[in-house]
Amino acid sequence: LGFAAATEKDVIPIMRMLGDTAQGNAQKFERITLAFGQIKAAGKANLTDINQLINNGVPILGELADMWGVTVGEARAAVTAGRASSEEITKAFEKMTSKGGKFFNGMKIASETFSGRMSTLKDNINLTFAAIGTEALPVVKDYVDEMIKAAGGTRKWAEENRELLKSKVKEWAESFKTALTFIKNNFNTIINVVK
Repeated sequence: LGFAAATEKDVIPIMRMLGDTAQGNAQKFERITLAFGQIKAAGKANLTDINQLINNGVPILGELADMWGVTVGEARAAVTAGRASSEEITKAFEKMTSKGGKFFNGMKIASETFSGRMSTLKDNINLTFAAIGTEALPVVKDYVDEMIKAAGGTRKWAEENRELLKSKVKEWAESFKTALTFIKNNFNTIINVVK
């Protein structure tokens, strides 16, 4: 939508087409979608966009060559010359993802593999925790607000009772020092008792 590569009416079919081309691979999907969006925004494909698609497993030059009735080398030269319009790129994707195409039902096929099923399980677990978080967030927020108030009250009390705190810390430090002195002076006796 940001690239104006789709409208609200056709965004789902376009996303499905790109997802099938990526065969359910999230990283490939992201990169293919970026290249496709750039092509749509520019109105035509340049060689960088084409190479980006090729590097992500999309045999776009072969599809264009078939569509134009030329060799792959001639298709590459035609892209360099600016012949590959965004409409032609879309047609090539549609051909690759329609019945009989290289990527027909690519996401469905990928989802039925073990790694695809594990990915689906992971997604469902994440969605479950997200749903729990959405419900729990207002309740937790109330408790966090109360803790903020309590912390503010404790800070205020500490500021108002600095001298008391200082004296208590000194008492604690003296008690600790006395305990350490006792242990030091009676270390051998303590060890013998422990033995």
